[in-house]
Amino acid sequence: MLKLKWDGIKFPADPVVDSKKFETINPEYALNVYGYDDTEKEESDKYSIQRVSKKVEGDSKVKKIVNLLLYSNGDVSHYVVIKNMSRAFRLLVTKDESASAMCYRCMKACKSIEALEEHLEVCNNYEACRTVMPDVDEDGNPPYYEFKNFHKQLMVPIIGCFDFESILKKIQSEILYAWIILKG
Repeated sequence: MLKLKWDGIKFPADPVVDSKKFETINPEYALNVYGYDDTEKEESDKYSIQRVSKKVEGDSKVKKIVNLLLYSNGDVSHYVVIKNMSRAFRLLVTKDESASAMCYRCMKACKSIEALEEHLEVCNNYEACRTVMPDVDEDGNPPYYEFKNFHKQLMVPIIGCFDFESILKKIQSEILYAWIILKG
């Protein structure tokens, strides 16, 4: 039977403050909280990372990582347990249906468990965040960004090295080509 300590946690629980308290009094658990706000208009804006534990997967002290979804609809909020991150968020984060694993720190979809493990080696070194790419404009064009602050550039001497011997010209005649090999 699972025995969890809830001392000092007031309900309804705050996703950031109370999850830190929960991890302090239950050191063998890591608690991640993700948000879903039904009042947002854009589908990509509805999902957010509320809190990701500093405890890492594979740590000998951590027995279980618990992922919760904080569902909000106006003034009403409710916590739901996420049993499988990939099933919960994959199609909302990426259109790639071949992605089979999801990073719990940044919600990045990976094609395999091995790719996820490689990603986590880097991702665990940084704060948890979710990358959101800009949407297309009203006309359906992708976003366009232009560098305008040329006065802020630094003058750096550039040296170019070229190997002109590697440029080969095609020879038309096969007989001439054989003669060049024998003479050369």
